[in-house]
Amino acid sequence: MKKLIVVVLLLVAGLYWYSGRSDTQTITEADVREFYRLQFEPANLLDAELACSTMAEEYNSVETNHSPGAGPVTMTFDKKKSCDGARDSAGMLKKVIAATGAQPQVSYTLRSIGISPDGGTATVKIASKFRIPGKMKIESSGTSSLVKRGDKVLALGGENTNYLARD
Repeated sequence: MKKLIVVVLLLVAGLYWYSGRSDTQTITEADVREFYRLQFEPANLLDAELACSTMAEEYNSVETNHSPGAGPVTMTFDKKKSCDGARDSAGMLKKVIAATGAQPQVSYTLRSIGISPDGGTATVKIASKFRIPGKMKIESSGTSSLVKRGDKVLALGGENTNYLARD
């Protein structure tokens, strides 16, 4: 009987410990590389819903945009505002692509990947280029934070600087 009580107590203690844990998992460099590979895959470039589904609920970013003939404009985005912007941008870009017949070109470079000591988050420095030949180009660089929850990698946000220009 004592053994049964000890087993039950250990089971209860284990369940209590497990239920109190965050659902955050250890993120790896391979997780980060796969996250960005999927984001920049040609079929996913203009998929606003994919972008939204990979943002954590607490997502927050600061974007500084430089456009020809205008000074820099800095904006702060939460998840909702980012998703709305992604949908609007994707819609506009799809119209430009349909009208011109040009295929977008994209490239990116992961400049550095830093995993926190506890493995809970990754800090990523990234540079990317997006171009619609003959129409526009955007060069971006920044720092983003990622977290792994369950089997899914999510963006927490970060800071980016974007340079927009005619091509």
